[in-house]
Amino acid sequence: MSRSVTLSFSVSPQLLEDLTLVTDEFAQGNRSEFLRMAIRDFASRAKDSRRAEQRALSLEAQNHVTYSRDDIKALVQKIRSEKG
Repeated sequence: MSRSVTLSFSVSPQLLEDLTLVTDEFAQGNRSEFLRMAIRDFASRAKDSRRAEQRALSLEAQNHVTYSRDDIKALVQKIRSEKG
């Protein structure tokens, strides 16, 4: 298991108040745990956003045509019968 890395950063007094509020609410006052939770949450959001963008690009490339399982089975059957 890799070792943790200690980071330090500065925040304004107002942001410190907000940090205290959210760490108390979501991480029992543990700033490190809150940061880990926030990173996992935002990483998940970023991945979801990328997947949504890829889906949109895929649909656009297909001229917004989607195929059901039955459509795909019919297409495969048609291609197989044409081959032979």
